Amino acid sequence: MLRRMPAVLMFLATAPIAAAHDFWLEPSSFRPPLGQKLELELIVGERFSGDRVLRDGTRILSFVATGATAEKGAQEKILGFDGKTPAGIFRPKAPGLLLVGYQSNGTAIEIEAPKFESYLREEGLDGAAAERQRRGENASKGREVYARCAKSLLVVQGPSPLTSEQWAGWDRVLGFPIEIVPEQNPCTLPKDAELPVRVLFQGKPLANALVGCMPKQDPTQEVRLRTDAEGRVRFAPKLGGAHLLRAVHMVRAPERADHDWESQWASLTFEAPAR
Repeated sequence: MLRRMPAVLMFLATAPIAAAHDFWLEPSSFRPPLGQKLELELIVGERFSGDRVLRDGTRILSFVATGATAEKGAQEKILGFDGKTPAGIFRPKAPGLLLVGYQSNGTAIEIEAPKFESYLREEGLDGAAAERQRRGENASKGREVYARCAKSLLVVQGPSPLTSEQWAGWDRVLGFPIEIVPEQNPCTLPKDAELPVRVLFQGKPLANALVGCMPKQDPTQEVRLRTDAEGRVRFAPKLGGAHLLRAVHMVRAPERADHDWESQWASLTFEAPAR
């Protein structure tokens, strides 16, 4: 069951909008120089455009960075100032791939029935929609607790070309409830090559999840595909630059909970090579 926030911190009037929007990590640079201050924004919006989210320590379960050469996947906390943006500030200490991850606790919302049904269809949450129909809940409000699991993959530039060891770590798993894990390095993806990714939920492959791959250069070219039985899907990015991978999974809440549904939202941002 998702952790709950204090009631005074829950979204109220804006909650239905926020729940249906994407959420992602956007660094000040996807290829920061070694030792330079890196600013990490939390963004909520649509089509790779949105608003910066103020840092709120009461909502953060994990905000960490781990490098390619970190011992046994050691993680370093991302610091920042509550009520301010950027949400995180970090100074890379070693060249190579850097994986940043953010996990929030749960936020409770209520959405009017028509909007909730539309939201389920838009996000490909067919299982939840079918279960609401089976229970005769189509005309009832959607009572949901949602949480965010956002990641970003960066390349820290050093004084010399990166070694194979420094390029490692693009497929690292942080142990979030839901994660999008690339199975090929998206930061070095050759032209016309496919990008295989895997979606994990509670550490296991998530089948039939709707995953989007959106280029910031032209968000209208987003491709959305369903994962197979092993939680895998393959994209063929046509544009270079920043990309957003996104997915959401919703399950029925325990019977005695004061909400009906629990959702976990995953995202991964990265910069593909120029085409």
